[in-house]
Amino acid sequence: MRKTQEDLLMQADASGRTHATVLRLPDFYGPGVEASLLHRAAQAAVNGGTADMIGPVDRPHEFVYVPDVGPVVARLIDTPATFGKVWHLAGGGVTTQHDLVSKMERQTGCKLKLRVASKTMLRLLGLFNPLMRELVAMHYLMTDPLIMDDSALQRLTGPIPKTPTSRASVRRWPRCERSNPRPLLLHEGTLLATLHLHRVTLPSAALRTARWAHAG
Repeated sequence: MRKTQEDLLMQADASGRTHATVLRLPDFYGPGVEASLLHRAAQAAVNGGTADMIGPVDRPHEFVYVPDVGPVVARLIDTPATFGKVWHLAGGGVTTQHDLVSKMERQTGCKLKLRVASKTMLRLLGLFNPLMRELVAMHYLMTDPLIMDDSALQRLTGPIPKTPTSRASVRRWPRCERSNPRPLLLHEGTLLATLHLHRVTLPSAALRTARWAHAG
């Protein structure tokens, strides 16, 4: 479905009906982001309990910190050369879910209990939950390394600052989620953010950052 949306948007740009570009993201995490592979782990690290995760948790993977995305979106809006093309944004470095859980434990001093769902478990849950069925179809994104290359984007827009996973404070996430309980527009998997003129489909935290960056 997302590829179809991208194609429709690029066709509209090519026909001159609008100016549009597509920014593809890796998996994401951060304040206000409930639909993240790491959300339950962050909750457990701060509040206690068991961290529900989707396995395998030891494969090379990239995550982007949501507040880092807003300034990139603002640059795309202000750079006409990006229109009509699809761009990739890499995360803050190659890691694994297990490594990020270890960082959460060090930040909070709390040893986490992990409950990892395999593809078989997702398939069983999918009998009752449509989202779980979708995750079964996209499970290859968990078993194959998910590494993105944003060198083309950086050649056009310049260096892109990114928050290392070691500096992303897990203690901020649950507080932000309680104060901003609105549903988010992105979910697990290889994600895309679409710019349609100045309309941006991104988590609310990234939207606020994009507005601040664009205003500056």
